[in-house]
Amino acid sequence: MNTDDRVEKQLNELKEKIYYHNYRYYVLNRPEITDYEYDMLYRKLQELEQQHPELITADSPTQRIGGTPLPYFDQYKHSIPLLSLSNAFSYDEVRDFDLRVKKSLGVTEKIEYVCELKIDGLAVSLVYDNGRFIVGATRGDGFVGENITQNLRTIHEIPLRLTEDVSIEVRGEAYMSHKSFNEINTQRSQSSAEPFANPRNAAAGSLRQLDPKITASRKLKIFVYGSSTNEEFSDHYSLMQYLITLGFVINKNLRLCKSFDEVVNYCKEWETLKNELDYDIDGVVIKVNRFDYQSILGNTAKSPRWAIAYKFAPEEVPTTILDIVLNVGRTGVITPVAILQPVQIGGVLVSRATLHNQDEIIRKNVNIGDKVLVRRAGEVIPEVASLVQPKDKPDFFIIPETCPVCKSTLSRVEGESAIKCVNITCPAQIKAKISHFASRDAMNIEGMGEALVENLVDNENLAGPLFAGLSDRKLVNLISDIYYLNEYDLLSLKGMGRQSVENILKSINRSKNAGLARLIYGLGIDLVGKQTAEILAEHYRTMDNFLNASYDDLCQIEGIGPKVGKSIEDTVRKESFVKEIKRLRDKNVKMTAEETVKQQTLNNKSFVVTGTLQKYSRTQISQLIINNGGKVTSIVSKNTDYLVVGESPGSKYDKAKELNVKIINEQEFEALLAKST
Repeated sequence: MNTDDRVEKQLNELKEKIYYHNYRYYVLNRPEITDYEYDMLYRKLQELEQQHPELITADSPTQRIGGTPLPYFDQYKHSIPLLSLSNAFSYDEVRDFDLRVKKSLGVTEKIEYVCELKIDGLAVSLVYDNGRFIVGATRGDGFVGENITQNLRTIHEIPLRLTEDVSIEVRGEAYMSHKSFNEINTQRSQSSAEPFANPRNAAAGSLRQLDPKITASRKLKIFVYGSSTNEEFSDHYSLMQYLITLGFVINKNLRLCKSFDEVVNYCKEWETLKNELDYDIDGVVIKVNRFDYQSILGNTAKSPRWAIAYKFAPEEVPTTILDIVLNVGRTGVITPVAILQPVQIGGVLVSRATLHNQDEIIRKNVNIGDKVLVRRAGEVIPEVASLVQPKDKPDFFIIPETCPVCKSTLSRVEGESAIKCVNITCPAQIKAKISHFASRDAMNIEGMGEALVENLVDNENLAGPLFAGLSDRKLVNLISDIYYLNEYDLLSLKGMGRQSVENILKSINRSKNAGLARLIYGLGIDLVGKQTAEILAEHYRTMDNFLNASYDDLCQIEGIGPKVGKSIEDTVRKESFVKEIKRLRDKNVKMTAEETVKQQTLNNKSFVVTGTLQKYSRTQISQLIINNGGKVTSIVSKNTDYLVVGESPGSKYDKAKELNVKIINEQEFEALLAKST
């Protein structure tokens, strides 16, 4: 053996020892050597690598902090979406979840659940190839996040190399401990820097630092809570035990619960003990344990049907209502907002809180000048919870009969609590619609911020006598008016120089190619969020197909329920909506979905998937169908082209036979797929 081989062998032995002791320290919490002995091993490795830099590998323990600061983060598209969780705020809602699960599965026996503490941090995805950490990304919108690999490498609980040479993607929650949070804020105060509001904000800000050395100084930690690649396991609990053997840190308080009652007891226990932890939690995540059950239950457009987050009762803080103002949303709904004496809630300064609607104001009996308890609903949106002291008689704020902006008469929505301004030309509604259409997740018209939208709609901020005749004409009264703006229009507004105008017009023109999904979302159809718009765009492919969608067709799409279907059908049938589409089309706004892959055999074919599959999860096979031009629905009908069946297919199999729908297994599906590529 020559000298180079001996050095390489010595390096590898040192790395193996350090990997082993990292596993004992971070994962098992049972170190075998002292900190000093560990430091000596680490220093010896550093010295050898300095002498032989050609032998340094990316998975070396010395390479956690490295690289120059990045100019920006690249986007990273998740292979399987990181969906958010639906929330439950009471044990009755948790029981409803349990009943829904049993009903959907067609079982009466007790369901096994895995309960985990809901860490208040930042969700991330970690990708390993042959046991080596290659990519780490933020959750982002669930479909596309940011590549923050350099920063995640600085977290010692994230193994750079696994104990087995497996390829796997895991999901986890990066967080900051109370100890680290207090230390950092002490340092920031001493250097006259603004302290962080809370550990979650500190963790999120630390992971988005362009310089990994700053991230490393923040001493972040992580708990892994699952994997998108779990085909080899029958249940979530077994998978979690396996992740420990690979070198990942999971939360030791994870518990397998054999019944609904055990789930409730777990939630109650941690609602009492949460303040004893050295990190923040805001609830408990409850997951159906069996993967075959998870596959049958599937997902909505936003969240899995097999999991829910029970959120702990939020902190309530007393303060005073100084005033009540009315906000007019883009659909005309009036939302009363309490202006508060500013107060800290969970590390956030709160000065405004929603009062929801007139019915809630009456129920809580609140008015200007009252002392009230305020909380952050779902730990996010501040709301007035109740009076500090109940009143002897009714004394509540009454929403006026006219719109605060356009003075039109307000009306109550039939069967709902909402009060609306029905004047579709109300400037407040127009401004909200324009802002939504131009927002980043919609058409992404850079530079069209709140101030410019105000000017475009109000048209009161004219630049001088040159534009005197323009004041009688509204610049923007409809969404489509954006694409009819010209240089002369924009120069008429104060504060708009030629360079600003040029930039805005370029951004408007660029937005024409945003695509069908962004356009559908930007049009602001009630109940249609970003993910639902993406599902609709994938399903219909063109605006014309979407405009011709029937209620029955919409309700068959996976993730589209009856309420959403009704809202879409009502909207696309309106003459004003069709007119807007024509005006947008006349200005060459793109109205087709992006082509992803070749589409032949699966083009516009309709699929339903049922039963437990061997090679694919329900999400994976659905994505394959969509990516190859097919459509996935949840109901077998005469319009269904194929039913893909696994084990225990259930009633959908019988329905398909009755309607003579072609029934295929996984192997036949793969053969069909092979013809389309």
